[in-house]
Order: sequence, then structure tokens, then C-alpha cells
Amino acid sequence: PDGAGNFFGTVQNFGRLGGGILYELRDGTNFHKLFDFPAVVAPRGPLVRDADGNLYGIEGNGATGAGGIFKLHPRNAKLTSWTFETFYTFCAAGGSECPD
Repeated sequence: PDGAGNFFGTVQNFGRLGGGILYELRDGTNFHKLFDFPAVVAPRGPLVRDADGNLYGIEGNGATGAGGIFKLHPRNAKLTSWTFETFYTFCAAGGSECPD
């Protein structure tokens, strides 16, 4: 939970764009959709929040099909607008473009 006791989570293969949604559960009962993920993201697992309020999570597909780590940055204090970026892309085994 955040400092106010609110929880953040994701649901994959859902929402306006088909990739999933980011939601916030306020006061244990008030559900608020905060962000629609692009269709290729498919968020999975728990989220991690840093000291600046950014959220990090795992994307199941990503650019290479092997998944990656995404970052969501809140654009305002009310958390009504977010910026999405792929923070790191995992490479498929044997991929020719794998740096690691």
C-alpha cells in the first residue's frame, strides 16, 4: 500500500486497449482505473513503487515477445494521468539482438 493505505495492481488482457489496466483500490473498496496498457504489454505480477511514486512491473510480452520491465510515472498528484515506458526488455533465448 501507499502512504494513505491505498493499493495498486494490474489486470492483464483487459481494458480499452486490450493489454490490461493499472488500478488503485482506495479505502479498501473504491476501485479506480488509472491507466490502459497497450495490447502488447500484458502486465503480470506485483508492482513495486519507488520513493518518487513511479510504479514498476513485469510485462509478459514486450517488443521481443520475451517480456520486460515497465515503468509508470504519474504526471500529476491526483494520479489521473500516467506516462508509460518500457524500462528493460528481456531477450528470447538465442535472440540475435540480445545484449546480455
